[in-house]
Amino acid sequence: MVQGAAGILLTISAVSLITAEKTSFAQGLGRFGGNRQLGGLLGIGLTFYVFNRSDFLEGWSQFFLISAAFALISLICVVFQKSSYKKEVASRSEKAVYSPLDKKIWFLNFLYCIPVRIAGVLVIPYMMEVYRIDMGTVAFVFLLPMLLIAFLSSAIGQIGDRLGYKKTILSFTLIAAMLIGILVFSPNLTVFAFIW
Repeated sequence: MVQGAAGILLTISAVSLITAEKTSFAQGLGRFGGNRQLGGLLGIGLTFYVFNRSDFLEGWSQFFLISAAFALISLICVVFQKSSYKKEVASRSEKAVYSPLDKKIWFLNFLYCIPVRIAGVLVIPYMMEVYRIDMGTVAFVFLLPMLLIAFLSSAIGQIGDRLGYKKTILSFTLIAAMLIGILVFSPNLTVFAFIW
């Protein structure tokens, strides 16, 4: 619960810093998402390294010590880094006001996340059953998209800044829907990996 709350507060703070810039909003969000993905990749690599060098219980102890060290370093960076943004105190009585377009985008994102999360839970057992592959192959299939997200998110975010958010969201939602349909009926692992 504490970790979940910390993640929410971190995301809200980061998005607030991005929106404070007033320019290149999507590029900033892309950079934020890419950094998160890169951190996740490094975390996965570190986890494999630790667990391959020690037994399971000892590996967990080392893993928690490493996580505590990263948390301490993050705390020190936050405490001693000077903020370049003015602190704005929001009134407790003020409610956030969203435009009709903001509401549509929020609702579209909400609806999109439902099947994506369902697929996220089921995709690994599905791949292992349909394509008769092991976890190492599954990890390899997911590695390329993770690398692309980590290193290209900022550049992809520029598309939204240039073309406009409404066109970009609509276009990429339609593309994602078509690709998910193809993904379900992909005849082999190569097609599945390319679409994913």
